[in-house]
Amino acid sequence: MSPDSKKNLKDFGEADFKALADGLNLPAYRGRQIAKWIFGKGVLTFDEMTDLPLDLRRTLEDGFFIGRLALETAQTSRDATRKFLFRSSRDASVETVLIPDGDRRTLCVSTQAGCRMACGFCVTGALGLLDQLSAGDIAGQFIEVARETGERITHVVLMGMGEPLDNYENVARAVRTLVHPEWIGLSPRRVTLSTCGLIPALIRFKTEFPRVRLAVSLGAPDDERRDRLIPVNRRHPLGALMEACRELPPQPRERITFEYTLLRGVNDSVEDARALARLIRGVRCKVNLLPFNASPVLPYERPDEAAVDRFARVLASKGVTVTVRKSRGRDIEAACGLLAAGLLKRAPQTADAEAGGAAEPPPGRAPKPRLVQVSPPDRPV
Repeated sequence: MSPDSKKNLKDFGEADFKALADGLNLPAYRGRQIAKWIFGKGVLTFDEMTDLPLDLRRTLEDGFFIGRLALETAQTSRDATRKFLFRSSRDASVETVLIPDGDRRTLCVSTQAGCRMACGFCVTGALGLLDQLSAGDIAGQFIEVARETGERITHVVLMGMGEPLDNYENVARAVRTLVHPEWIGLSPRRVTLSTCGLIPALIRFKTEFPRVRLAVSLGAPDDERRDRLIPVNRRHPLGALMEACRELPPQPRERITFEYTLLRGVNDSVEDARALARLIRGVRCKVNLLPFNASPVLPYERPDEAAVDRFARVLASKGVTVTVRKSRGRDIEAACGLLAAGLLKRAPQTADAEAGGAAEPPPGRAPKPRLVQVSPPDRPV
């Protein structure tokens, strides 16, 4: 069989491994063994699967391969944040960030190369969608960083480049890999998906993965400004988004996180804080404030600390649980919103500003996108 016709087992789900075993006239447990070797033990070759018969290993080599991301560079910040640049299975570049905080290790994972949501405060949104990452490439970021660092990753946040719900099937399959008890084995409560608010997919995801945490980017407390900052709001306005959040199946001790990027003079006033508190009333939630990290390619400025503190205190006075995100990794361009600025000078713009139908990646080799990354675990105000 030619290399191009072989199937990547990293993209397989539980049903696929069962079908593989059935197709080779093998007992079902052989499919489970293969999956555990790949995702649970992280092997790179079939010869490492020592409890499989030799002839089965040769059969697997003939029809399948174990794909992996190629590590291109790794950097370490003064604050110990680590950034990894990988080449994906379809030759797109993606970055992943490992954020230490005491015994906690949070991995920020990318789900797309580029993004077509075109959020006004996100440099990556100006890139457009360059490529969808496969399930194997998404879960593979966990496997490769764990292999490279030797550290035990405790949490995953799907908050890197891309809108996860705009790549639903691959993201859902990757989440199943991450939380499968015999594979990577993360608790679903230690996985968080961040979205700008694609309502039908959001409801579908929380129905399918009720225990996975949810974060929703708001950007503004009213539709007029959110239409400009997060254009998908024109199709999924705040009223409908809040109604959907209120009606999501409740889980014990779970609160939706509303992410709110503070932009000086745009959405950071006391009245904006009051309006935000009114907007989210009735939703079991907390608010995570993200002071904007300025970029020369975006027209906004970061508010000063006094404005951030004032905004947070107004929310707290209204009974809202509020945290302020701390920027990490600035010296290696790993802080939120900064990583794609240099790429814009050479990347084609393919974004659908209103995030309409599916966008096709541009022909030829994709340029190297860089992630918009997140900070470490939040601290309450």
